[in-house]
Amino acid sequence: MNELSLDTLKQRLERLEQGIWKCLSIIFLLTIGSVVLMGQVLRKPAVIEAEKFVLRDGSGNMRA
Repeated sequence: MNELSLDTLKQRLERLEQGIWKCLSIIFLLTIGSVVLMGQVLRKPAVIEAEKFVLRDGSGNMRA
């Protein structure tokens, strides 16, 4: 092989490696995104039982 062929192969290999890293990065980001979205599943609210419930505003006045 001559010098021109080796340079061409080197350039093609570098582009292939860049493409592989780009694909792996996209797959990684999609995986992380899907894990985050799966963590946002709606859950049923917990039942709160109390004999007395007092709701106060920011200044301390009782509202309910």
